[in-house]
Amino acid sequence: MREPKVISKPAKPVKAKPKPGLKAEIRRYTTLSSAMDILKHNRLTLLDPTTWDDKNDSYMVELYRQHVGAGAVTALCCSAAASETYHHWRIFTQGAEGVCVIFDRAKLEAALTAAGDLRFGAVEYKWIYELKQSDPAKLKDFAFIKRRGFKAEAEWRVIHNWRAAAGEAAPTTHTVSIPADCVVRIVINPWMPKPLFESVRSVLKQIQTRRVAAPVLPSRLTNSSQWQGAAAGLLKRYM
Repeated sequence: MREPKVISKPAKPVKAKPKPGLKAEIRRYTTLSSAMDILKHNRLTLLDPTTWDDKNDSYMVELYRQHVGAGAVTALCCSAAASETYHHWRIFTQGAEGVCVIFDRAKLEAALTAAGDLRFGAVEYKWIYELKQSDPAKLKDFAFIKRRGFKAEAEWRVIHNWRAAAGEAAPTTHTVSIPADCVVRIVINPWMPKPLFESVRSVLKQIQTRRVAAPVLPSRLTNSSQWQGAAAGLLKRYM
């Protein structure tokens, strides 16, 4: 008598769970010079959105400015993605000069709240038809809405509304002071040669004002001994 054929059910996808005790973080992918300014002066610098590559985004910010009656709006773009991605390194940094400054989200948001004149939060991504159907109340959130094609950014941003005073020219930057311990660690791009990385790490640790400097680490995203070791171990096991 033939045994009945057993059809195995496909395994259900396992949802990734955050590691216990892992703090929420905000990542600022930027240039080496900008990272140095953050670490040396304990500040963030918000810039003029009209220089952004995504003109749809800068247009939304301009409509927001008109709606709220601000004289100017400056912004800082970060990411709330749980880990580094190749996309973020390639799009938001300048190759071998790229740096990712990682902040403790709770401490950073507390500092921004204390500043009193800022808005911050996650960006919402919409299709065109969704934007057309938006409630008029959404006008106040135009600075936090982007096209759906940018969703992989997982962007989190800060904006400042400048109120014009008589005779004052609209600013193109705005700085915000933050506590030194907001910075959790600094990650250097995957393409920087090791001798240069050692020099950069030394400088970035020296310019920090905190008693114990935040660690400066190289990205292993494109050349990970752990990844390669896991793959080689698997091959050895089943050869």
